[in-house]
Amino acid sequence: MVACMPSGEGLHDPQGAATWRDVAEALAHLESKQSAVRKELFTLRSVACKRLEQARGALELRDEELASVRAAKAAAAVEFTRQQQKLAWRLADSTHEARRAKRSALASKARLCQERSELRDGQVELRSAKSALDAQNQENARLRARMAELEKRLDQGAAEAAAAQSLVRKQAALLDEAAAALQPL
Repeated sequence: MVACMPSGEGLHDPQGAATWRDVAEALAHLESKQSAVRKELFTLRSVACKRLEQARGALELRDEELASVRAAKAAAAVEFTRQQQKLAWRLADSTHEARRAKRSALASKARLCQERSELRDGQVELRSAKSALDAQNQENARLRARMAELEKRLDQGAAEAAAAQSLVRKQAALLDEAAAALQPL
């Protein structure tokens, strides 16, 4: 076995075997390397521990953020469900109101059609009554004219009767005079 020396130099026996001094130096060199490696390993472990703690902190922060995102998502889902139910109720109410308004509009339309029909019937009756009234007014005018004519004739007849009566009285008075004048004779 050949010992590794830092300088590569050492005392060798003539047969090429290592001496105790070479072994001690190699051991000291190995111990210094081991100490340096331990320090480096300790440094690496401490860096790894710090990084591990940072990673754990980052994971915890990520988990907290994830939990808050999930909570916000759940709250949003609950709010969405509530809003959806609210909209469903509004839709149902609106549908009910629309149906009721449609029924009311149809009833109003039916009443309007009925009233229009009654109005047309009333207008027809009014025209018929007006025509009958016009005919009656014409008949009344004709009858008034006839009555005026008859009154005129009656007045003429009364005047003629009065004249005839006056003539009869005069004739009676004349006859009485003539009879009175003839009686003494």
